[in-house]
Amino acid sequence: MSRRNREEENAVSLFPFLSILACVIGVLTLLITAMALGQLDPDAVKDAEKQIQEAEQRAEENKKVQQDMTDLNSDLTLIKQLVAQAEAIRQELERARAELKVQQAAHDAMATDDASAKLLAEMNRQRERIAQMQKDQPALAAEIARLQAELAKRAAPPPPAQVKIQPGGSGDDIHPYFAECARNDVVILDGSDTRVRRNDLSTSEAYADFMAKVRADDKGVLILLVRPDGIWTYNTASDVARVNQTRNGKLPISGQGQIDLTLFQKKKAG
Repeated sequence: MSRRNREEENAVSLFPFLSILACVIGVLTLLITAMALGQLDPDAVKDAEKQIQEAEQRAEENKKVQQDMTDLNSDLTLIKQLVAQAEAIRQELERARAELKVQQAAHDAMATDDASAKLLAEMNRQRERIAQMQKDQPALAAEIARLQAELAKRAAPPPPAQVKIQPGGSGDDIHPYFAECARNDVVILDGSDTRVRRNDLSTSEAYADFMAKVRADDKGVLILLVRPDGIWTYNTASDVARVNQTRNGKLPISGQGQIDLTLFQKKKAG
């Protein structure tokens, strides 16, 4: 019995050591979190929040466009049905004219008897019908032309929304020179909108002159605006710029809308 008591007295409790270890881990976690928060750029956070808001706004606009397209498809279906009805009436008029010619020929060949009298009455009836249809034909043709014009107008897809490029937080320290990276070519956005094929970038005089213009500016930076399908073009354009010692960066562009640089132009004017 005394032996068991001595063993219990000599046992070591690990509770204080584990508590100290947990406290040390918590302090290290707080230090790492504080260091990470201290390294965040306030301008970058604002730009990220602005881009998130713009993305949400574009999502709402796209949703509205999809709803408009659904309504347009319903209207297009109705217009196509009306055009089909008008075309059916026109074909019926043509058939009536052809039938009248056949009956007129038969009347001329037949003798004056009861059958010819009935045929003459039917022919007169057809003449009146054709006359009425001819009277209504101008209005019908005008309605067909109007419906076809409306159909062509509604079948055209809505123009893509403009993509407005906004100056970032570091815009005061650089002079941006923009070029658009599309699927198969690069568009130099210096007012001339010169297009250079992706495979010709390394030998293009226009692209070489544009890079020389960027290098001549101490704060000049070539900003490559990358379309969703222009990743390969961007890689080629960036490699050529790097070989020619031209500072460059990239800015992803969502969608295929027309690029709007008016904010940069206003900033330069100011």
